[in-house]
Order: sequence, then structure tokens, then C-alpha cells
Amino acid sequence: MQYEIKDGEMIVKITVKDVEKIADLAKLELSAEEGQGFTQDLQIRLERLEVLKEVDTSGVEPLVYVLPAKNVLREDRVGQCLVQEEALANTSEVEDGCFKVPRIV
Repeated sequence: MQYEIKDGEMIVKITVKDVEKIADLAKLELSAEEGQGFTQDLQIRLERLEVLKEVDTSGVEPLVYVLPAKNVLREDRVGQCLVQEEALANTSEVEDGCFKVPRIV
């Protein structure tokens, strides 16, 4: 990326080299024409984001969550547990008192 200072503001410029690097990381093959097109598209999007700098946010608290967050966990409570025989009752294979599953590695 290239940066330039205009009216005391730093402006980011996307280059074809940036697009080529992103395409390489994403394992995409782009023609020279596609690379140029994506460069222009990304630059237009960045310029549109510049308007956000004009918004007065001095009275707005920063958000961590869009919706109100609350603790949805319950307190731990001691209750009845299954005995080993009940826990293993519906399985097809048991080995050494444990569920036996197919090896995957």
C-alpha cells in the first residue's frame, strides 16, 4: 500500500502489487486486467470509507457488542449422575469401561 498526505490527512492507496499479493495468499490467479479492475474497485471502496471520518462520534460510547450482553450461564448445581452401566447401556462397543469408537488417525 502507498500512503500520501492530503490536507493533513493520510490517504491509503491500493496498488496492483497489493492486489496481486492478496490474490496469491488466496491462491487465486488473476489476469493483469482483473488485477487492475480489483485495484480500482478496492480504491473506490476505501475512498467511500473516508466519509466516516466526518461523523461526530464524541458523545458515543464505544461498543463491544451490538446487542446487550448478559451472562447466560447458570450456577453449577449438584444433581444425580448416571452410573457407568447406564451411560454405556446404548452403545454398541465398550472397551475397558469406555465408549469404543473407530480410529480416525
